[in-house]
Amino acid sequence: MKSICFFNNKGGVGKTTLACNVASSIAVDFGLSVLLVDADPQCNATQLVLTEDLAQTFYVEARKSSGTSGLVKRDTLFDVLKPIARGEPSIKESILPLPSSRNRFRVDLIPGHPRVALLEDLLSQSWAEFSGGIIGGARKSNWAYELCHQVAENYDIILFDVGPSLGALNRTVLIGSDYFVTPMGCDIFSLMGIRNISDWLSEWQVSYLRGMETCKGKWSSDDFDELRVRSFSDSPLCFAGYAIGSSWNFG
Repeated sequence: MKSICFFNNKGGVGKTTLACNVASSIAVDFGLSVLLVDADPQCNATQLVLTEDLAQTFYVEARKSSGTSGLVKRDTLFDVLKPIARGEPSIKESILPLPSSRNRFRVDLIPGHPRVALLEDLLSQSWAEFSGGIIGGARKSNWAYELCHQVAENYDIILFDVGPSLGALNRTVLIGSDYFVTPMGCDIFSLMGIRNISDWLSEWQVSYLRGMETCKGKWSSDDFDELRVRSFSDSPLCFAGYAIGSSWNFG
């Protein structure tokens, strides 16, 4: 199973549209099992994938009463992260995405939720704890990596759609991704966004490795083997390519 994040620091470049349509093409044209995770608190991917009626059912009606269209137990990303919001070091167990049969893109979906934005400060705090050698901070920072491991047997590919922020939430998504793709426009600001990403990635990956060393100095290797904490020295995050308009350029 591979995980790919669609990410650019520049907004308005068609990132969500590209992510959703690539996900659908992989599922429909290639017959692979795909999970799309909407990690943007603006929920644009969710809004694109779900019809208005289904979104109304999922977010409003199904939350009020049990048995509504069989959607009550399906999880949003905030449901997945709720244990972290409550102070626990890991995500929800037994994640139940919205099945592909319920949307026109034919991909399983973990819908977004605006309340995910409220976790930004908490994840920033967890990052600081991780840097100080606190293993709970490392686990919270690796929630996306844990999610991928938890559902890996059910999918060939997981695609993450994120907002344009260079913040803690997107950092944790990239920690859980094998690759990232950067959609961009033919403008100077898209190029400036790429430079921002490069500087940001270099900075936090150094901090991540430093935090790993600090944690390893306090915990045994057996403790780390039991936890889902990524080692970038063994599996680095790779830049898969960029897209300008309808042109694909993969490295």
